[in-house]
Amino acid sequence: MACMAVELARKKARLEDGAGSSSNVVSFNQQNFEQLQQDCLQNGSLFCDPTFPASWDSLGYNELGRNSSKAIGVEWKRPTELCSDPQFIVDGAKRTDICQGELGDCWLLAAIASLTLDHQILNRVVPPGQSFTSQYAGIFHFQLWQFGEWVDVVVDDRLPSRDGRLMFVHSEEGAEFWSALLEKAYAKLNGSYESLNGGSSIEGFEDFTGGIAESYDLQEAPPFLFNIMRKALRLGSLLGCSINISNSRETEAITPQKLVKGHAYSITAVEQVHHLGSPVELVRIRNPWGQVEWSGAWSDNSPEWTGVQPEERSRLDRPADDGEFWMSYRDFLQQFSHLDICNLTPDTLSSDHLHRWSYSEFEGVWRVGSTAGGCRNYSATFCSNPQFLIRLQNVDDDPHDGEDGCTVLIGLIQKDGRRERRFGRELNTIGFSVYQVPDQTELQQEVRLMSSSGQHRGRSNVRLGPDVLLRSAPAVRSRTFINLREVCDRFKLPPGDFVIVPSTFEPHRRGSFILRVFTEKHAHSRSEPEPEHAHSRSEPEPQPEPEYAHSRSESDPEPEHAHSRSEPEPQPEPEHTHSRSEPQPEPQPEHTHSRSEPDPEPEHAHSSPVEEDVDADIQERDIRQDDVDPHFKHLFAQISGKVTTLFISSSSPPHLQVPRRPSVLLFPQDSQISAFELQKILDKVVKQRSDVRTNGFSLQTCRNISLLDADGSSTVGLLEFHTLWNKIQRYLGIFKNHDSDDSGSMSSHEMRAALAEAGFQVNSAVIQEIVGRYADSSFSIDFDCFIGCLIRLEMLFKMFWTLDKQNQGRIQLDLQQWLCLAIN
Repeated sequence: MACMAVELARKKARLEDGAGSSSNVVSFNQQNFEQLQQDCLQNGSLFCDPTFPASWDSLGYNELGRNSSKAIGVEWKRPTELCSDPQFIVDGAKRTDICQGELGDCWLLAAIASLTLDHQILNRVVPPGQSFTSQYAGIFHFQLWQFGEWVDVVVDDRLPSRDGRLMFVHSEEGAEFWSALLEKAYAKLNGSYESLNGGSSIEGFEDFTGGIAESYDLQEAPPFLFNIMRKALRLGSLLGCSINISNSRETEAITPQKLVKGHAYSITAVEQVHHLGSPVELVRIRNPWGQVEWSGAWSDNSPEWTGVQPEERSRLDRPADDGEFWMSYRDFLQQFSHLDICNLTPDTLSSDHLHRWSYSEFEGVWRVGSTAGGCRNYSATFCSNPQFLIRLQNVDDDPHDGEDGCTVLIGLIQKDGRRERRFGRELNTIGFSVYQVPDQTELQQEVRLMSSSGQHRGRSNVRLGPDVLLRSAPAVRSRTFINLREVCDRFKLPPGDFVIVPSTFEPHRRGSFILRVFTEKHAHSRSEPEPEHAHSRSEPEPQPEPEYAHSRSESDPEPEHAHSRSEPEPQPEPEHTHSRSEPQPEPQPEHTHSRSEPDPEPEHAHSSPVEEDVDADIQERDIRQDDVDPHFKHLFAQISGKVTTLFISSSSPPHLQVPRRPSVLLFPQDSQISAFELQKILDKVVKQRSDVRTNGFSLQTCRNISLLDADGSSTVGLLEFHTLWNKIQRYLGIFKNHDSDDSGSMSSHEMRAALAEAGFQVNSAVIQEIVGRYADSSFSIDFDCFIGCLIRLEMLFKMFWTLDKQNQGRIQLDLQQWLCLAIN
């Protein structure tokens, strides 16, 4: 309950104040840099971080754990203890400030090196004005993107050292410390230094920019990659390239044509020129060293430039030994091995001359028993996965492949993988499928949706049901299911409505995730479209096209090039399936943060989320004394105390019958039924039914039922009992309809459809809480819990509607009112 309140508070702050956006950064661990710095200056003390102490726990848990040989002789020292004149940054950040130490995090160092190529982004991650002289208090801070939020991470400047030298990242001269402190902030964010072992520089790219990154093997470059690069630069994306090395001795080795192996280059322009009347595609590349330039074709002062018109040449060719050079796109593909494109969110870009991606972001969870449905191979549970709707309305301008359509980048990130390593939990194997929402004609011919409306395309509250998800092929899907932090793919889709279904490969794998969608043109998006009524349970069982999973070890060796994964890219279609054990994070309720604007003035990336539909259709007709069947009146007279025996025989109305044997019950002499009496009645009835599995009705369920009384007495009169009895009969029919294996209980994955049939439209966040409260350890729901859930939902809806006089969808309570309602 406390965790839920914390999460709701976080969501509220994010919605109302933009907390976590680039303009309103969240303090990590609730540590405010300015306040802590001021406290230390006033006290004349140096900051010591209690949330990331100078101890074994911050170093690691295995290879760098307390009893590890690698941790022998470690001392935590401040820069003032390591050199006489420590500096934070000297003459700007440079590649020589970033030298790898004993930690296997060269993927992170490559990403840090990329910061030196863009001072605007560097100043965002490494706030300026920090030093070891002015306002020095042993405290520094850095701003990082982490799973949809910008966080400000505070660290003290005690760094792991051995024999008077830094163990991990350090500068070449040993007196510059911004990179070492940034590495410490990143280690704190992920739980320990050891958690940084192994990874992809794309992960660092994203955490330093908040962007979504694509990776290309240039030996298998897709068609039209040149056009993709040109449009990416137009959209303000960061492009980096590198040359693979076969062993560590080749690191920064210079080729005969003056290219540096294992080194991070940036791409600053792509152009097409006319050479002797024929078009030639060129790429402009920058070496961050500021020297050592390509000496081949189209380099500075190369003869190829003489075949270019003077005005075009003067626009492009600026001969200077400044580290920037041109080369042909063909040579680029032959000489370089790897290309990374980091597409930035609109709020990251400051230039009004750049186009902007349209951007939407969603948070979600896979919770066992409710929303952890696995891939489409698992037809019984796949449809319970979260769903996210995107609406593509306008085709791209100047499409990169010449074909009309809407470019979409979809990235699925699973949270907290590095933090969970110390507990032996591994990354889930994840992927996604994208389904086009069928139009009216297609629905009539072959599929149906969980909605009562005949027209579905264009609706924002459509949730796709089994007949679409299991019988229709997805429009596109991720290239593979793999156990990486992120799965990201680029697609070209026609205009229309599409539903994205992110999932783990196997069902019942718990985790939390971020889903991000980038489009070139404005796109509407929505989290978790919800049904208007239940979809039929009795659908045919199709044979779905099987999904495949790929396994990757987090302990694999570090990459041999500057921007790459730490393992080779898996083949998309293996002959068999691999998967890994799931992590066990504590997932949070799902919600959405959406943004999709092309405006020149960027807002923060998390605008108001699209609200999910939660509603109920509780139909109750007014009943008078004359409407009650005489047999039912006699029954009520018996059990309410006017007579002392209860006998329901075969002559009673069918909806009141139990097996043919008399039942004698004794009750107090009154004319109302209390929760205690109701419990005895309902227990007596359901225990004589062999088709319903239950241990009897709990007193809490019966108390909830009695709270539906009209006069506030917490007892049930004749008319209320008549309504209740009819309701229980109806709910019993729904329960049996969703007891697919006739076990007398219902799978928790059927709960959403059962609730919809009963008139309750809820989203995944509510379903997760319902399953957590009412399902047993095997994620089954018995009849007592089913009735208790429906009655409680009805009571909650009615309470809310009573208080929401203006029909605004929100209510305001003081503390006493809240306590009374919550206890009730």
